Amino acid sequence: MRFPTDNTAIPVRNDEHKLLVERTIDTMSKHYGLIFFYRGNSSICQKFVSILAPFVKARHFAMISVTTDHQPIIGLPNPRDIPMSTVNRILGIQSRYLPALFLVNLKTHQMKALSYGFLSLSDLKERFLDVRDHFAIYSYNGIGERRS
Repeated sequence: MRFPTDNTAIPVRNDEHKLLVERTIDTMSKHYGLIFFYRGNSSICQKFVSILAPFVKARHFAMISVTTDHQPIIGLPNPRDIPMSTVNRILGIQSRYLPALFLVNLKTHQMKALSYGFLSLSDLKERFLDVRDHFAIYSYNGIGERRS
């Protein structure tokens, strides 16, 4: 039941969805790490760290943090300093999209964008499900196609 119409079924669907999100995060933490790109002097990046750091610690994600302005944020694990021009040239990320968070497959090192900009904790958790499902919820695949 994706869209229950009975009000008594809505909480059941919501609880099942939350459980699915939590299981997805637990599974992904075993196979993926995180790379976090940020500007240390940005208040929005600093605020996102206050949400991200406890989440990463609680979920046991491996994470590398990358400052693009030579200003590290205290408390971020594995800090790296890479100029924004290099990040832009290699990954195509522009500074206006920071903070940016990527999933990295620990075996293949393939990267998948998880978020650009500030997210709440609940939105961040939902993104794991979105990435797992290749953002299928937002797809128009099959709409308007005629069946033969």
